[in-house]
Amino acid sequence: MASVLPPSVKAEVSDVKVDMPGRDATSHTISVDPGDLKDELLQAIENIQVDGTFASSAAVNRLSAGVFVHGVGDIAMPLTEFQACQMIAKARQAPYGKGSETIVDTSVRNTWELDPGQFELRDPTWIAQLQILCKQVAKTLGINGTIKAELYKMLIYEKGAMFKAHTDTEKIPGMFGTLVVCLPSTHQGGDVVLRHNGQAHVFASSTYAQSCAFWYSDVSHEVLPVTSGYRWVLTYNLALDPTQPRPSASLLSQINTQPLRQALNRWLAEDPENRENEYFYHVLDHDYTEASISLNALKAHDLIRVQALKEECSKLPVDVYLALLKKMESGSVEYCPDPYDRRSFYRSGYYGGYGDYDDDDEEDEDGFHALDEVLESEHKVLTLVDLDGHTVTKGLELDEEDILQEDAFEDIDGREEYEGYMGNSGPMATHWYRLATVVIAPHDSLPSLFAGNGESPSPVAHLARRCLLSQAPESLFVALDTLLSEAWNPTGRLGSRVSLDAAAVQEVVRVALNRERKLEPAVWDWIKEWLSGGDVNQRFKAIQKGITSAVLLGTNLGQRAEAITRLVPIPDQLSSIEPAALDWARETARQCLENSATNVLGSVDGPSMVDLAFYFDDPLAFLSETVAPIIAKHNASLALAVSFLSRLMDKASNGKLPLENTLQLYRSIAKSMITSVDFTKAQSHHSLDESMKRARYGCSLDQLRRELSVSATIRELSTLFRGLKKADTDADNLVASFVAKLTSDCSGIKAAEIPHL
Repeated sequence: MASVLPPSVKAEVSDVKVDMPGRDATSHTISVDPGDLKDELLQAIENIQVDGTFASSAAVNRLSAGVFVHGVGDIAMPLTEFQACQMIAKARQAPYGKGSETIVDTSVRNTWELDPGQFELRDPTWIAQLQILCKQVAKTLGINGTIKAELYKMLIYEKGAMFKAHTDTEKIPGMFGTLVVCLPSTHQGGDVVLRHNGQAHVFASSTYAQSCAFWYSDVSHEVLPVTSGYRWVLTYNLALDPTQPRPSASLLSQINTQPLRQALNRWLAEDPENRENEYFYHVLDHDYTEASISLNALKAHDLIRVQALKEECSKLPVDVYLALLKKMESGSVEYCPDPYDRRSFYRSGYYGGYGDYDDDDEEDEDGFHALDEVLESEHKVLTLVDLDGHTVTKGLELDEEDILQEDAFEDIDGREEYEGYMGNSGPMATHWYRLATVVIAPHDSLPSLFAGNGESPSPVAHLARRCLLSQAPESLFVALDTLLSEAWNPTGRLGSRVSLDAAAVQEVVRVALNRERKLEPAVWDWIKEWLSGGDVNQRFKAIQKGITSAVLLGTNLGQRAEAITRLVPIPDQLSSIEPAALDWARETARQCLENSATNVLGSVDGPSMVDLAFYFDDPLAFLSETVAPIIAKHNASLALAVSFLSRLMDKASNGKLPLENTLQLYRSIAKSMITSVDFTKAQSHHSLDESMKRARYGCSLDQLRRELSVSATIRELSTLFRGLKKADTDADNLVASFVAKLTSDCSGIKAAEIPHL
């Protein structure tokens, strides 16, 4: 491998690879029966590859660091034995992490370490040299992005020093790997053996005066014993900016994704009811933690494959997620005398997160006990996240048949808990294995995928948020509807395995209020059922902030009022409404009316103003004191006045409001309306139909809708006329005033409308 280094730095790279038994997901093309969809999709994914390896090393000439150790001084290069002993006197025995413990055990790790605060790198060119090395690391590991190297430790391996096989923990956000720079120091032994997915890379630092090695964090690596001299290294944590987009579009454009597209389309063409697999899991090459798994944290082939899936599935009704899978097996084992009755063993431990020390769990092959008989086993999806790393759900059921690779849990490292003899019970062991995967799920399979868990309401909220996106396809709304119907239907196909909480309900309300993409009307009944399924007051208080925001986002007062009445229907007796719900309805109604004071109001808003008054103890007083002033501010809106007066007369006529007092309010608003409105805005239904037709052929549909919202039809004027006759008195003379105003505006009415008057 050639590298581009500063004039004073020259690198020669050695890629010594040794074939090892085990799963190798990156080194070959799989030949499969083209008739098998599962194999076709597996081949299509695994044939997506980029240049890059899991680990590499390089000899570097004339790399200058200018090392200065506090309490010792400038360190000569090559390192002398005298100064090595001086630095060791300032160092501490390096610990290692095992599970949640931090241990110093020289039988596992025997080396000395100095923290960055104990030394300095004073050469002014060192940072530039390091940046060039990082560029070469990115190229070799197949990373399309800028790498940040953060100094971690200085390590000194004397004769006999070593470190058993282990993996590195994630010590800083965005960390993906480790860089080791071997400074000039004569030594023998100390080779680093790196293993991943059945491949090995051997780094022999003793071969070169100066060298470096780098690898991904989940690569198992072992430092063999130093046989003479001192192995002297600087270790760096390698990280990427998590906000940096990867990979670039140019990289994707070089990849042939047609086979993947064909496999996905073939899968979607099958009848959903007859699909052998509703969704698939594809095992990734690298391991990831729950804290770090996301698209931007993926490495090498994982990254480009998931990015390709994302691009292809974005054009189809298919979603892509990331998931950690778990397999647990428990059973009896052959008795093996051991000083401990109960202990845990780790093989390339992968349960770590952020760590305070250099490395994570040791590999202890001798301590892992084979199960004689499996008495209990379990497969689960530990966690499922979207590509941004946000948790969607946890604890889903897992069927191994849905994993694209066969025997995916075979020949991988795991964790063991061993229990010796207890009374009459023989020794037992429990094994845990974990895999990182990408999940491919058609939209019509999402309800089945998410219903495999009865504890997390997150899938409902996740789907609801997806439905709120401007380009959300209809298939997502269908999936959300199906998931909601199962949540409220314990006898359904999926059973009562979908739960809801306040956050999920708030998101569903937001979707239900979206006029462009309406859910099934039954969703409102489901929400009310959820409210009544527990302490109504407590549940309403939990969701009221979120649903208030959703209601106030309605495009007009009529839509907002409809949402309020759907959530809290107006009963004959207000006492039948729970206090928290009634308080919310009243407060939200007031906010809606206050916000509408400066909006354009039309025919859909007038009836809502009357209806909202019935949440209050004295509806007529509310109409007179709160609503009438708003009507007065919009007295030029013919449609608002006509629709409001019509609903007001209906409520008085059927006894919902006291007749005489209501007629007084009616007359007051009618008088103002007759003198202020422009009757030339009245249209027949025929004219409305024609206007809508013209709008479809180039006119502004939105502008037309605004104009029509404040217009009244001839039929509505007829209804108004009947109301005026009913409310009229000799003193008010409403009918005569109405006819006179209509006559005066007649010259402005279009000729086509005259026959309809």
